Amino acid sequence: MQPINIIIMDNLMGDHAEDAFRVYDLKGSTFNRMNAHPSSDLSVRKDLNFIDDITMRMQISPKVKKEILKRMERDKEFLKACELMDYSLLIIFFKKGL
Repeated sequence: MQPINIIIMDNLMGDHAEDAFRVYDLKGSTFNRMNAHPSSDLSVRKDLNFIDDITMRMQISPKVKKEILKRMERDKEFLKACELMDYSLLIIFFKKGL
């Protein structure tokens, strides 16, 4: 049996989980990337759900965009060095006022 590497991440929502109202798991692909029947507002949706849901759009500054892309590039290089290929961008929308 080959060894398996497991990475356990902290809950990204922290103490604000009750304030989340939409979650997307984006992989940058459209193949089989639709949650056709989300059972609740917090059901994890996928790339095609995000594309179709025009009410869920973000406005970010060029500075923030640059930082996000820089972090994604570092993540990609790390995964490449580990000979791994799975990557997701988890986007969580929270109610205003946080």
